[in-house]
Amino acid sequence: ITVVNGQTITVIDTVGLPDTDEKITDAQTQIEKKLQRTNLDVFLLVIKM
Repeated sequence: ITVVNGQTITVIDTVGLPDTDEKITDAQTQIEKKLQRTNLDVFLLVIKM
C-alpha cells in the first residue's frame, strides 16, 4: 500500500495464477477473497508475450 498524489494505491498480486497445476476454481477463490478486501477501481492483467 502506498499513497500517490493523495490517492491510496493497493497492489494485489495473484502469485500462482498461471500455475497450470492449480485448479482454476482454487485460483478464482483466492482472487475473489483478495478483491473483497479492497475498493477496486482498476483491474490490470499483465501477460508476458
